[in-house]
Amino acid sequence: MNVAKFTPIDNEKIVERYLRYMDDLKAPVLCAVRETDIRFETTAIRVVDHRILHLRMMNSVLSPTSLRDRTEATKSQRIDVSYHAHDILIFAATKLVKAHKDGISLEVERPIYKLQRREHLRVKPERDIVCRATLAFPEEKRFEDHTPYDVSAGGFSLLVTQAEAEAFRIGQEFKLVSFRFGPNEVMLQATVKNKVPIKGPRKVSIKVGFLVKAMPAALEREISRYAYLSTQKILGRRI
Repeated sequence: MNVAKFTPIDNEKIVERYLRYMDDLKAPVLCAVRETDIRFETTAIRVVDHRILHLRMMNSVLSPTSLRDRTEATKSQRIDVSYHAHDILIFAATKLVKAHKDGISLEVERPIYKLQRREHLRVKPERDIVCRATLAFPEEKRFEDHTPYDVSAGGFSLLVTQAEAEAFRIGQEFKLVSFRFGPNEVMLQATVKNKVPIKGPRKVSIKVGFLVKAMPAALEREISRYAYLSTQKILGRRI
């Protein structure tokens, strides 16, 4: 696990406080068995103290006992866990100590690590979600039905050609943005925040970033949840 960018936490009381967020917030906890391709989601049943976690396995093809058997067979009982508490991503190395009927028990190793986010999580929409944006220019021109390059609870970006990018100015306001994310389709107001060149294999495109003003709460929650789960999956492949 690469911890160079993360802040270590070794104080027992602080470690226990961060672990209890797992239970209080009922956040999904992504588990990755080290040195294997085994990945699965859990939720906290109970956090005993700064050392022991009881987790319930969710939507997994593995049962707690089959997980135990596979870790014993591969001699890899080390499990990296990661979860989100408010604007903090938390990572911990653990050891499987027991598999029982409703889940697993893990022993937490110190230190644990946290990554403080200063902005919304931003992810590229995958094929599992419909995400489209249409912008109306003041001169009755429209930038039609474009798939955002990435999206967050605070805004989105579009990947355009260099010629198309000339129509967008930093600070430019769009008062009519038709935005669809999954089942949610709303009208938004957005401001051009930046323009960044993206070099591809054959050409240079421009990523135009937009800051959304007063994003509806339901849409913000939906995007935040999608971004969080997508990020956890990515982290699960890396830790």
